[in-house]
Amino acid sequence: MSLADSQKFCADRVRRLDPDRYLSALFASDEYRPPLLALYAFNLEIATIGDNVSEMLIGRMRLQWWRDTLARLQAGDDVGHGLCDSLAQVLKIDNFPVSLLHRMVDGREFDLADRPPVSMGEVETYLESTAVGLMAAACSVVGDPPDTAGPGNDVVRFAGLAMGLTGLIRMIPHNARRNRVFLPEDMMRRSGVTAEPVLAGRIEAGHGEIIREIAAQALDYLERVRAAGPKRPALVAVLPVALAGDYLARLARANYDPFAPGLEPGRLSRQIRLTRAAWRGRV
Repeated sequence: MSLADSQKFCADRVRRLDPDRYLSALFASDEYRPPLLALYAFNLEIATIGDNVSEMLIGRMRLQWWRDTLARLQAGDDVGHGLCDSLAQVLKIDNFPVSLLHRMVDGREFDLADRPPVSMGEVETYLESTAVGLMAAACSVVGDPPDTAGPGNDVVRFAGLAMGLTGLIRMIPHNARRNRVFLPEDMMRRSGVTAEPVLAGRIEAGHGEIIREIAAQALDYLERVRAAGPKRPALVAVLPVALAGDYLARLARANYDPFAPGLEPGRLSRQIRLTRAAWRGRV
């Protein structure tokens, strides 16, 4: 597969399966858009492994394949996969932290676990590897890697956590269809609820309170991002989080029921919000 074909593969896949990040990537320059889309396509590959396997062992084998593939791409090997030619270009970026991609793969081990997270602490640990790791890698792609000890790292971390927590709420119906609930065990125990109603496609008052608490934490992280004001060129990497506030507002109006209709904004609404955020330089 040629590099052009690989880039088209990545763009098509992200457009179909991750429209929020696809629309955000359109605001990147011609130089940065293809590697951003390659990164997002890589994220899709590892994020959907849990959906596409029926046994944990097979899922772990696929994750290990990606670890091995990253090593092969770093070594300059040719790998027969649609996105790998594009991903190889990402790894050639000066000082690109490939360790973040390995961390993202490692974080996806939890997707294969047949249990909910124990606590919000475990949820945030998972998101540090996955959502925050992806956002930090995107910043590195656009030439603005976050300083591990500086304020820029805080902005990326807060944006990743806001995006990740919002995403977990959005995914509750999808995960329920997979017979999985991602609400922390300790919060369900405290609220006196179990996973069974969620698996059946409905929530009780206790579930709503848990979701309200998670949404409040996501909104708090989003407000921290807004207060810090991500600067260009990192803005395009954190731009997807500009859509989180609208979803959280819709969720609140639906009394924190993730199964309620009309929670997902339409494409035009997303485009307008992203355009406004990119033009103003604020998410």
